[in-house]
Parts: sequence; C-alpha cells; structure tokens
Amino acid sequence: MDKRPEITAREAQELIKGKGRVATLVVHENGVVTANAVGPPQSILRLQKEVDELLRDIQLEYRIVKSR
Repeated sequence: MDKRPEITAREAQELIKGKGRVATLVVHENGVVTANAVGPPQSILRLQKEVDELLRDIQLEYRIVKSR
C-alpha cells in the first residue's frame, strides 16, 4: 500500500511553479505522470530537464492523481 499523500496534477503544477518553472502535467489512464515544460524555444531542452527533475522529487513525496 502506497502511504504517500495524494495531490492533484494541478497542485503538483503549483509546486513546480513555486520552484520557478512552469509546466503542464498530465496523469495518463495507466497512472503515469508526464510534465511538459513551458518556456522560450531556445531553452526548452534545459527547462524540460529541470522540470523532469522537479517532478521526480515531487513524486518521491506525493502520489499525483487526476482528481480526488
């Protein structure tokens, strides 16, 4: 049984935003969560890497769900 508290994708987006990055999160039907960084095209690869790392950190602490 997973003991991590649940948060919604929207709440996870706000946590990422609080760390200085903007991203769109999607919770897929199979439970996989993906994040897409939002930013200028010339730096999107760097931003995506940072957003992926932030998402991993959040998922260590919380279980992200579509809605509660």
